[in-house]
Amino acid sequence: MARNDWAIVIGIKDYIDPDLAGLEGPENDARAFHEWILREDGGDVPKGQAALIVSSDFGPPFSSAAAAMPTQEAIKAAFDHLLSIAGSNEAKGLSREIGDRLYLFFSGHGFAPDQHDELVALLTANANVAGAQLSHVIGSYMADTFWRAGLFKEVLLFMDCCRSVMDCAQLYRPYADERATDFDQVRRFYAYGARVAKEAREWKMDDGKYHGVFTATLLDALTSSGYDREDPSVITADSLNNQLYNGFKSFLSPADRNRPGKPWEPTVVYERNPASPFTILRRTRGISRFFSQAPVKRCKVTILPSPARIGKKATIIDQKMTKVSDAVLEASTILSLPLGFYGLLVEGEQLPVAFEVVGDGKEVHA
Repeated sequence: MARNDWAIVIGIKDYIDPDLAGLEGPENDARAFHEWILREDGGDVPKGQAALIVSSDFGPPFSSAAAAMPTQEAIKAAFDHLLSIAGSNEAKGLSREIGDRLYLFFSGHGFAPDQHDELVALLTANANVAGAQLSHVIGSYMADTFWRAGLFKEVLLFMDCCRSVMDCAQLYRPYADERATDFDQVRRFYAYGARVAKEAREWKMDDGKYHGVFTATLLDALTSSGYDREDPSVITADSLNNQLYNGFKSFLSPADRNRPGKPWEPTVVYERNPASPFTILRRTRGISRFFSQAPVKRCKVTILPSPARIGKKATIIDQKMTKVSDAVLEASTILSLPLGFYGLLVEGEQLPVAFEVVGDGKEVHA
């Protein structure tokens, strides 16, 4: 068990402002991420150290803005609890460090402040956009507060919300600046479900529930597809980053996937240090949960050959140049392949067509 790890998970679905109605996925996503946090083969965080704050905790629908929850202060209380531990440690003459890793997850309506659009804020339940009352919590600021103070060795932030640029008169930054002398040694991995000025996406997925596309991609990467291709026993910052970008399209709704001119993709921020890989998860945690025993994720791949290649035999090879399968090319040839790098070698030709399988829906044009 990751006894020294902590988590704060927030999902806001219900808002007092009718203009903020319509979201269905945030609470589903928060609960799903919280479940992964607690799993032995997931975050493995002790239950008492993994806070979950969701709309249904507060009995919506709300009668007024004053009754709408969670508010800034309700969310801040979870962070205050962690800071009280740091203060207690200091009072005992110990380091202010709280633990090894802090997981933060935010899902709901969000925005990017126009004066600091690198920040990512989650609107709280009492926000009123038309009235310019943008009550919010800035997830990136909260993560940075613990990062700069050196209160954890690692800080992981995930935010599944829009980053529409909005004019916000006063940003909610409740804590005094604290900067540890060695804060630069703290590892961090921040991932957002949208780019600046773009929207996050959600839709009803195969389980019949609404989920955010970013959260679905993230949990798929953390549970199966995000492993390091060179060492499948680990998920690294690099491999998770790659799968968040590459796998994102496969979780979009068919309507969004085929919509031209829409750069639906996440944003990931972390230190890329080839000499010191950042391990997000070791897949060998637990006696009977070795990666080799986990089911291999296979994905649908469509081969679209040129007319001259239709009817020819093709061989699929993996990155070790080992034959995976043979196929006679049709106008549209569908294969089922595990994640990884491949080559398509058509009979009578010298060089293969290289491609990577990162999720369902891959099209290979040959």
